[in-house]
Amino acid sequence: MDRTEFGCSYEQGILIVELLNQYKQIISAQSAWHSYISRRRELKIIENQVERILLEIIQPRIDHVAIAQINSHGNDLLGKFLDEMHKKFGFINMKLIVDQCKKSLFAGDEPTTHLITSTLTLLSSNPYWQDLVRAEINELCHGHPPTAQQLRRIGLESHGLF
Repeated sequence: MDRTEFGCSYEQGILIVELLNQYKQIISAQSAWHSYISRRRELKIIENQVERILLEIIQPRIDHVAIAQINSHGNDLLGKFLDEMHKKFGFINMKLIVDQCKKSLFAGDEPTTHLITSTLTLLSSNPYWQDLVRAEINELCHGHPPTAQQLRRIGLESHGLF
C-alpha cells in the first residue's frame, strides 16, 4: 500500500499491512468452521484496528474538503472513492468507504479467486449458512438467477444504501 492508494503515511501503511498479514494467517489456518468461531474475536480486534487507522486517514480528507470548500478529495484511490460517493449520493457513508478500502486492501494483496475460494470453503462446511444465503438470494431475485444489476443492488443494500 502506498500514497497512490490512500495517501497515508508510511507508518500507517506498514501497520495496516502487518494487521492484514495477521488476519490472513488466522484465516488461512482455519480448516474447520469451529476453528474460525474460536478465533473470531481475534479477527474482530484486527478488523477494528484496521478500521480505526482507515478512519484516521479518511476523516481528515473529508474535513479538508469541507473547510476549504473544494470539490476534490484527492487524486488517489481514496480520493476517487470519496468523490464518487459524494457525487452519486450527496453524502459520505463512512462505513461503505471503510468497507471499500478494506476490500481494496485485501484484493490488492490476495487474488480475488483466493478470497472466493476461502468463502466457498467456509460455506461448504456449514449447511446452515448455505441455506441462509440461498434463501436470501431467492427472496431478493424472486427464485431466478441474479443479474449483474441485482448483485450490485444486493451489495448496496448490505451497506444500507437502499
